[in-house]
Amino acid sequence: MERKEKINRIWSEFSELFPDSNSLLKTLCCGSKKNFECSQCRSTRVEISKEGGRCLKCLDCRSKTWITSSTFFKGIKKPLPYLALIYFLESGIALNSVELSILSGVTQSSAWEIIKKFSLVANACLSDEGERIPIQRIYRAIYKRSRKTPRDCSPAQEVNQEAEAAASSTAISISMLESSSEPQLDQYSLKSELAEHDRAIFEAIGQSPIHADDLCSKLKLGPAKILPSLTILELDGLIESVAGNRYIRKLTNPISEPPSSKSISQYACTMIEALIEFACSTYKGISKKYSQLYVALMWMTEEGERRGWKAILERCRKFTHFNKKSIARFVTGSNLVLPLPRKHDAELTA
Repeated sequence: MERKEKINRIWSEFSELFPDSNSLLKTLCCGSKKNFECSQCRSTRVEISKEGGRCLKCLDCRSKTWITSSTFFKGIKKPLPYLALIYFLESGIALNSVELSILSGVTQSSAWEIIKKFSLVANACLSDEGERIPIQRIYRAIYKRSRKTPRDCSPAQEVNQEAEAAASSTAISISMLESSSEPQLDQYSLKSELAEHDRAIFEAIGQSPIHADDLCSKLKLGPAKILPSLTILELDGLIESVAGNRYIRKLTNPISEPPSSKSISQYACTMIEALIEFACSTYKGISKKYSQLYVALMWMTEEGERRGWKAILERCRKFTHFNKKSIARFVTGSNLVLPLPRKHDAELTA
């Protein structure tokens, strides 16, 4: 409730500052300038054409230019979600696609794309001198599929399969990992320790929520046999119930993680826990493919809270347009690059 109340408060402030599309566009495209200017002669004697409100007509040289051309905001349909996302980052809140969709009136898929564009900017601003950690360290936050996730493979398995392919030494048990705060079972011990009846029900539950009635139909069993097993599996921490009497597997690391070639710093340990909390509480989990972008977005959220939304806006203005192909091409490698500790953080040089 605290997050929801804070979002509502910030949204009220934002709506008062930017009551119309013209004020939104001016803020996005003028930057530190007070008024629009002609891109040809730099005159400020311009007027906004009625052609969608995006075209400037210069009263001196008579040329016409599109306000958002050759900028990060090229081709945007609505300026509202872009500026709203920036404004919320300044307040230390990274909106997820559902929240941004509801507030700004765009579809959830469009909101997701906008968030990813800002994540690309944030990632480009990160120093490549930051500490690198194996991506398996954040396996507890990775439980969303992406286009890169192999068929019939859970997100956690995707992470471990890549690690196994790259590892040259014997893997260690998940219980030995520093990043694990609670005991986890691997997929092989699950098959040996669960009763046959419970195991069949567990295997019928995947990464997507499934209704108890659908389990009955799928396994051709009555509720009297399904429900007790669901209770046992939930008490064992293997599944969890979600809204609407549906069930989903709790994230487990199905294959053990290869040892890290070197120990990580205390700063990295702190960042790992912060990232897991950020990914799980805000986005309800992330995919392996875009994991690095969430590291960058978390950093940008902290930067926004410290420096203000205008600083984030200026950073965006230094980049050209990111399209869907830019997002699709991005793939996180086997290691995550962490932000430098704040005392070493340098200004962006685009």
